[in-house]
Amino acid sequence: MELKVEGNRFYVLEVGGEKWVHDTVESAVQALKERVRAEGDLNPDDIRVVEVNILKRKWEIQEVPWVKIALDLIRGKNAVKGKKN
Repeated sequence: MELKVEGNRFYVLEVGGEKWVHDTVESAVQALKERVRAEGDLNPDDIRVVEVNILKRKWEIQEVPWVKIALDLIRGKNAVKGKKN
């Protein structure tokens, strides 16, 4: 599999032991919403959305705050905005 990174960021959704790569935080949150609906009983400690910034030589990795994810899910639309590249 090959993934072309548009801009300087991508996002990794981790649910349990599985991981998916997304080009936007909105896409990752939407996929999380679908996984929760499909799988039902999930341990919150096993769910993460991670932002990977590859702008500099040393990559920066940080977890997307749950408050941003929660706001998107509460509003029921793609309200979470990632940083501009």
